[in-house]
Amino acid sequence: MIFHGGETLDEIRERYASLLRSCANSRDLARGIQLHSQISSSAQLRDDRFLGNLLVHLYGRCGRPEEARRVFDSIPCPNTFSWNIMLKAYTQNGDLDQARRLFDLIPCRDMVSWNTMLDLFSLSSDLQSAQQSLDLMPVVDLVSFNTMLAANALCGHLDGVKKIFDDMPEWDVFSCTPLLEAYSQYGCINQARQLFRTMPVRNLVTWNALLAVHAVAGHIEEAKCAFDTMPEHDIVSWASLLNAYFRSGNIDLCKRCFKCLPCWNVVCATTMIQAYAQLGHIVDAEALFYDLPEWNMVSINAMLAAYAQNDRIFLAEKMLSKLPEANAATWGAMLHAYAITGHFDRAKQLFDTMPEKTLFAWNMMLQAYSTASLALEASRIFDSMPERNAASYTAIVAAYSQCGLTAQALDVFHSMPKTKGGKANNDNDEEMAWNGIVAACVLNKEIDHAKILFDQIPRPSVGTHNLLIQGYGQTRNLESARRIFSGMPERDTASWNAILAAFAQCGHVAHAELLFEQMPRRSLVSWNAMISMHGRSGRFHRALDLLCAMRAAGFQPDQVSYLSVLAACNHVGLVEESSSLFLAMAEELGGGSGIEHYSSMVDLLGRAGQVEFAREIIQSMPFVPDAKALGALSGARKLHVSAK
Repeated sequence: MIFHGGETLDEIRERYASLLRSCANSRDLARGIQLHSQISSSAQLRDDRFLGNLLVHLYGRCGRPEEARRVFDSIPCPNTFSWNIMLKAYTQNGDLDQARRLFDLIPCRDMVSWNTMLDLFSLSSDLQSAQQSLDLMPVVDLVSFNTMLAANALCGHLDGVKKIFDDMPEWDVFSCTPLLEAYSQYGCINQARQLFRTMPVRNLVTWNALLAVHAVAGHIEEAKCAFDTMPEHDIVSWASLLNAYFRSGNIDLCKRCFKCLPCWNVVCATTMIQAYAQLGHIVDAEALFYDLPEWNMVSINAMLAAYAQNDRIFLAEKMLSKLPEANAATWGAMLHAYAITGHFDRAKQLFDTMPEKTLFAWNMMLQAYSTASLALEASRIFDSMPERNAASYTAIVAAYSQCGLTAQALDVFHSMPKTKGGKANNDNDEEMAWNGIVAACVLNKEIDHAKILFDQIPRPSVGTHNLLIQGYGQTRNLESARRIFSGMPERDTASWNAILAAFAQCGHVAHAELLFEQMPRRSLVSWNAMISMHGRSGRFHRALDLLCAMRAAGFQPDQVSYLSVLAACNHVGLVEESSSLFLAMAEELGGGSGIEHYSSMVDLLGRAGQVEFAREIIQSMPFVPDAKALGALSGARKLHVSAK
C-alpha cells in the first residue's frame, strides 16, 4: 500500500523506528513523546508490535518506567522480546519489585530474561537472590558468569570472584576485569599482574583496570609504565595516572599530569582539588573549582573538604550559602566539614535542622563524637539510628576504644550482624569492622589482644597487617613487627611506612636509613617519617637534607615535614635557621602554617630570650593561640625575668 508522499507502510515503520532509536540513544524524551503521539494517531501503526517495543525501550532509557508499562500493556500480542525489553526498563530504573513481578509473568523466558534479572540482583548487591536465580537457570552462559563476577567484585567479595572465575568452563576479556578490580581492592598487586599477563586478549577496559590497580596502591613507576605501554588512552586512563600520583603524595607529578590532559573531566579536576588542599594551596583549589563548567556532588564535597582540611570553615559556610540548591549529599558534606574541624555544636545544629537525615549524615555525627572521644554522645547517636552499616559499627567501636572502653568496643563488634536485608555483607565492610576492633586494641596498647583477634580473621588484609605492625612499633616490640612484616603475602607502601616507623620509634636510626633506601617506592609519609625521626633526635642537618631530597624526588613538603624540621631546630636551639624555615614554609604552603608551627617558634624564641619576637609571633597568628603557645610565652617571660 502506498501512502501520502509515496512511502510504503514498511518504509514508514522503518523511518519511525530509526527516529525512536535515535531518541532513545540521546534520551530525547520530548521528541519521543511527539513520535509516540503521531504513532498513536495512525490506525496502521498504533498496534504495531515492533514500534511498541521501541517505545517501551525509549521510555525505559528516559527514566519513565510507568509510561513504558502503559505502552507494553497496549501491545496486542507481546512477544518474548517485548517482555524482555519491559523487564530491562524496570532494571534500568532500579525497580526491583516490579521487575520481580513481571519476571514471574513471562510466559516463555529465554537467556536474556534470566540474565536481565541476574544483572538487576547484582546491581542491587543482592548476591543471595542473584545466586538463587543462577541456580534456577536452565542453562548458564558466559554472560551469566560475567554478571556474577561483576556482582561479587562490586561487593568486594574476592573469594567469590576467584571461585566463580576458577569454575567457569570458559572466559573472555570481560571476565578478567572484575577479578582485576577485586585484586585491586585487596591490594593483591602480584596476582593482578599475573592475571593480566595470562590474558590472551586485552582491551582498553582491562588496561585501565591494571592501571587502576597500580594507582590505588600509589605505585607511580608501575602506573606510568602501564600507561606508556597502553596502545591507546581515554580519559579514564589519564584519571588513573593522576590518581596514582596523588595517592603517592607526589604533587609535582600531579600538576604536570593535569597540564598534559588532552581534556579533563570532573573526576580529574576533583583529584587536583584534593592535591591542592593537601598542600594547603586553597587559592589554587578554589580557582580550579570555580573554573569547572559544572559541579557535581563529588567536586562540591572535595571543595568543602578542602576548606575544612585547611581550617577555613567560614569559607565552606559561605560556599554552601551560594549553592543554588542543597540536597542530602551537600548537607552531609558540610556536616563532615564541621566534624573534621571539631565544630561539634555547629555540626549538631546542622544535623538537627537537616530536612533529610541520611545514613551518611548519621555516621558523620557518630564519627564526629568518636573523633572527639565523646563515647556517651556517640552511644546516644548509635542507639537512635534508624539503620546502621559497617561504618556505623566501626565508628562506635572507635569511640569506645579511644576512651579506653575496650570491653564495650568488643561487645559492639561481636553484635555486628553478618547479613542485612537478605544481602551478603560487603567483604570491605567486614575488613573495616575487623580493622576497627584491631585498631581499638592497638590504640589502647592491648597489643596481645590485637594479635589474638588478628589470628581469628579469615583472611587478614594488607591494611590489617599494617595496623598490627604499627601497634608493635608503638610498644617498641620491633621483633614482632618485623615478623608480621616478613610474613605478609602482599605489601603496599603503607606496609613499608609502618615498619619504617617501627624502626624509627625504637631509635634504630641506621636500620631505618637502610630500610628507607631499600623501599621499592616512597610516599610523602615515608619522607616525613624519616624527617620526623631525625627531628626528634635533633639532627637538624640530616632532617634539612631530607627535606631538600624529597623536593628533588618530586614530593612537596607539607605541614608535617616542616614541623619535624622545626622540632630539630628547637631541639638544638637554632633560632636563625628556624626563622628562615618558618618564613619559607609560609611562602611554600601559601600561608598554610598550623598552630603547632607557631607554638614551636614561640617556644624556641622564648627559650632563646627573644620574648618580644615571640610575642609578635603570637599576635600574628591567624587563629586563637592555644594553651601550649601561651604557656611557652609565659615560661619565657619568667625565664627572662629570672635572668635579669
